[in-house]
Amino acid sequence: MDVCANSVFLNEEQKKFIIGEVDFLNEQLFKELKRNNIIAIVYYTGSMARKEPSVNIEGHLSLNSDIDYMIVISNEYMENEFLGNVSVYFNELYPNITSSFILIDNERINLVHSIWV
Repeated sequence: MDVCANSVFLNEEQKKFIIGEVDFLNEQLFKELKRNNIIAIVYYTGSMARKEPSVNIEGHLSLNSDIDYMIVISNEYMENEFLGNVSVYFNELYPNITSSFILIDNERINLVHSIWV
């Protein structure tokens, strides 16, 4: 997914770099979900969902936005140890990219309002 599609100030090389960083993190998330036998639907929220991440272009090009995920799962996974610690896990593994995770029971997804996904 082109998370930089609405970024008007980034050139193509910068967009490609940021997309690569985000894609790498997504791949790690999906690997961990698979390794833990978790069936989920994953959405971006916030600036990533709007496809306009904040980027630091001073010095070393880097993602300045945090990556906010909404993970929709069935109730059976709500007490899963990995999901309970997913923010800690990813923020320790990738300290340069702040990630946050919202877990939503798929039977309660209709109660979610005012979130950009």
